[in-house]
Amino acid sequence: MQPDGYAETGKPLDQETMDWYAEIRAEYPDFKGWVELPYWEISYPIFVNDEDPLKYERMTRDGEFSYLGEVNYQGDPVTSDNLILFGHSLYDMSGFSKIDNLPEEDLASLDPRALEVWIDLYDEGVRRSYLMVNARYHARADIEWAYTDFGSEASRMNYIQEYAGLSEDPGQLLTLATCVDAVGDWKAIIHCVPIG
Repeated sequence: MQPDGYAETGKPLDQETMDWYAEIRAEYPDFKGWVELPYWEISYPIFVNDEDPLKYERMTRDGEFSYLGEVNYQGDPVTSDNLILFGHSLYDMSGFSKIDNLPEEDLASLDPRALEVWIDLYDEGVRRSYLMVNARYHARADIEWAYTDFGSEASRMNYIQEYAGLSEDPGQLLTLATCVDAVGDWKAIIHCVPIG
C-alpha cells in the first residue's frame, strides 16, 4: 500500500536539459538521469542496466574497468518504496567520497544546503528534490537497509522508523549508499525524503 503523495513527480525538466539528456541516451542506452548534491560539488550521470543491475558497479559507460564505476540505482524510480542510489568513494575524493563520513555529523547542525539532493529522471522528464534526514554506518555484511520494496505497510513503517529514524511516512525514500574511506568494510547509508 502506497501512502498519499507517493513517488512525487517533481519539477519538469526544461527542454534544453531534455535535449542534452536525449543526446546522452542516444549514445548510452543505459543512461537514466543525473544526480547532484550542489553543496558538496557532487554531480554525476546515472547508468542502470535493467537486466544486470550491478553492471556499472566497476565498469564505465564505455565498458572499461573502473573502481569508480558509474553512479547507479536499485529499485524503480516511480513505484519502489525506497530508491537506492549507489556511488563509490575513492581516495582521490571522487564519487560520493565527500559524504562518506556524514554519519559522524549532526545533520541538523549543517548548512541546510548541505542536505539537498537533486535527481533528474530522464524517462520521467522531471527533477526530484530531496533532503537528507538520517545518516548511519552499516557493516558491509548488513543488508537489512537495502530493501527497495517492503511488501506491507507494517514492514514499510518499521523500516522508516528503524532505519530512516522517522516517525511519519514521508513518501518514497531516497537512500544514498557508499563505502567509507574507500575501504568497503563499512557503508555510509544516508536516507533522504522528498521536498518541494
